[in-house]
Amino acid sequence: MHDVNGNLIYDQPNEQIAFIDSLVEPYFIEAVVADSLRNDTMLNDSSSTINNIVINPTEGLSQIKNFEMALFQEIDSLQRFMKAIVAKENQINFVFKIPTSNAQIRALDLNPDANWFRREMNETRDTLIYWLRDVDKDSLEFEISDNNSVLDTINMSILKRVTGRKEKKDTAEFKALIIRSGLKGKTCELSKPIDFTFGYPVEKFDFSKIQLLEHDSIPVEAGYAFSDSINRKLSVDYKWQESAKYKLIIPDSLFFDIHGQSNDTLVVQFTAKSLDSYGNLYINITLLNPGSNHIIQLIKKDQVIQEKALMEDGLVRFEYINPGDYNVKVIYDDNHNGIWDTGDYIYNIQPERVDFFPVTITIRGNWDMEEDWEL
Repeated sequence: MHDVNGNLIYDQPNEQIAFIDSLVEPYFIEAVVADSLRNDTMLNDSSSTINNIVINPTEGLSQIKNFEMALFQEIDSLQRFMKAIVAKENQINFVFKIPTSNAQIRALDLNPDANWFRREMNETRDTLIYWLRDVDKDSLEFEISDNNSVLDTINMSILKRVTGRKEKKDTAEFKALIIRSGLKGKTCELSKPIDFTFGYPVEKFDFSKIQLLEHDSIPVEAGYAFSDSINRKLSVDYKWQESAKYKLIIPDSLFFDIHGQSNDTLVVQFTAKSLDSYGNLYINITLLNPGSNHIIQLIKKDQVIQEKALMEDGLVRFEYINPGDYNVKVIYDDNHNGIWDTGDYIYNIQPERVDFFPVTITIRGNWDMEEDWEL
């Protein structure tokens, strides 16, 4: 046990524990040691021995049974409301202690039927983002609840407190709908769409006037769609041609946010990567327990790059990989929910087992790697 508070008791949500979920029987190791009492001039028989307990701690180590235990930290099930932050004008972030699926925010001094917000969840699901609209107050009283249990009631200013040059910058951003490109540099991945993020949720839009030019002059048809529920993330999907140059033109006033603000003209120029800038990894996997779910992950610096699910012997393909060093991890997904689950000491549940491919795999451009792995 990782005893955080040093009281020799497992009693803190951030403490880690490992346990054996079956009966362990103690046993005695009997070792053969030399009998020094018989080793004298009268009876010089140094080979005489008797059975005794282990005197030398290193004696008998080969007979000791090793028990492998997985150290884990349980999910903290006690929900708490941590804080509310005015991230920018008309954006409030409500932060919770642990991920939530049923949190509710109620403005006590607004009409419950009023359409006063758009709601968004962050990726880790521990923060609710409220985008305010048509709220003519400087402060609001909020009731925060989760799973129908009230956690807190707060009264807060909904104005962003800034000073000097920063205030002028924020005001300017609020007057125009900002669109930010997800491109890294001036290149795009061959196998992925290009993502754009709007400063505020979009209420009105017209995709038909967006232009995508291939080789800077040939109009081509791409797919345009919002990838989230509040119209803040735009995906541009197209079968990019390797090494081709593109120009994306979004004319002004094609998008209007929930405050009626529109975008300025945006021109993005980029080049698609070439095929020889990628490598591919193919792993022939043999399962010792077919029928159970296995999640195979390609990992680089603790970040999951790609993942595949597998329930029977087969070939796992990781393609369009940028050069670099990678690790491959398997999650034995016993409950078939598609994610790794930790253990529960009270209910005698072990964490789901994970394994790593024995060596780090180096991916090179224009190169295919093939490996075999028995799980």
